[in-house]
Amino acid sequence: MQIKTLSKNLNFKNIPFVTLNKGNNDSKVSKILKCSTLIICESNLIKQVIISADIIWFTETIVEEIRKKINTLYKISEENIVFCASHTHGSPNPHTKINYGKNKKRIEEYLLNRIFKIFIKTYNLDAITVLPFYSSVLCQDVSINRRKKAIQFKSFPFYQMQSLPNQKGKNDIEINIINLINKHSKESECVIIKHTCHPVSNPDNIIGADYPGYIRTNLVPKISKNFIFMQGFCGDIRPKIINKDSAIKDKVINILVGNRFRKAQHQDSKYIASSISKKIIQSLSHNKFQQLNGTIKSSINIIDLPLEDISISPRKLESVIWIWGHICFIYLNAEVLSGFMFKDINNLRIINVGYSNGMIGYLPTKQDILDGGYEVDKSRNAFGLKSRVSLTAEMKIKSSVINQIKKLYLKY
Repeated sequence: MQIKTLSKNLNFKNIPFVTLNKGNNDSKVSKILKCSTLIICESNLIKQVIISADIIWFTETIVEEIRKKINTLYKISEENIVFCASHTHGSPNPHTKINYGKNKKRIEEYLLNRIFKIFIKTYNLDAITVLPFYSSVLCQDVSINRRKKAIQFKSFPFYQMQSLPNQKGKNDIEINIINLINKHSKESECVIIKHTCHPVSNPDNIIGADYPGYIRTNLVPKISKNFIFMQGFCGDIRPKIINKDSAIKDKVINILVGNRFRKAQHQDSKYIASSISKKIIQSLSHNKFQQLNGTIKSSINIIDLPLEDISISPRKLESVIWIWGHICFIYLNAEVLSGFMFKDINNLRIINVGYSNGMIGYLPTKQDILDGGYEVDKSRNAFGLKSRVSLTAEMKIKSSVINQIKKLYLKY
């Protein structure tokens, strides 16, 4: 395997914008927003492309236009080009049809042009022969499920799903690590990390890359020359930042409702990144990695998302599957809730990646839909969905993805 890899700043300085956490381009910056590219080659031909960026999500226009340009220039098909957003809330919303923050068409146009220029710079680099190795490590006490039923008095029913820490809720605490080692120098040229947790650990009114940016600082260049971040299925997973109840009022609320989240503070993103980075570095130093061997395979499938009113979502769910040896990436263009996490299929280790190749909105399971809450109901207007996702959607999506993997696995 040969690779070309590069990271560059996104440089939003001269473009007006507002982020989901109300930061703007005059705000204090935590960590610079970056775009990282990785081109994978076999026999001097481009096989696959990963574009990872510290942004809330990619738009369909950015994905379609860059895929089209790369296909025209280098004959790389769309299933071999993936876009992974960190989902940091301290970045501008480029999607004019998703109503979070003030959408600016200029942001989308700028990102499209800037990212493609970074890709071209990466393409012009010399290819490096690497050996790919895989490992995983568990990272507990960093993230927690945020969906829990509890008492509230704002509306009926008084007992309903809320954004509260749920110790028993599903959570993905596995960090997936792929280390691309220079065959000759034995140094790491690029490390690919998939971690699952909303980047909402920066305080309001701050722009920046949040904890993924600090992970990059901890790893590059001390551990590796470059860093690709992939966000997991974190639609209902957020940092484990719990309110410390000290006042009598807080103690009473705790008795009635249970633990609550507190507002993010300046040290939170650094602390979370430090905890994750230590686990990654420990894993890299223990040499418990398996070399990835075998043909690289890929496929793409478009799934109609059924809604409760018997209509179909205006945005299509895109499932991209990559197989590298015994590793299988599942890329979905949604805020996928944790109940969709896929486990090992056909002896393949699954890496679940959300916020990739665009954004259709939250993807809840059947149980999530029955429970209701923000992800199921309150978020729909922002994503242009007039109806809930159908109760039949989970089974349809899971069976479709599993069949896609099995067909690709058997394909030579």
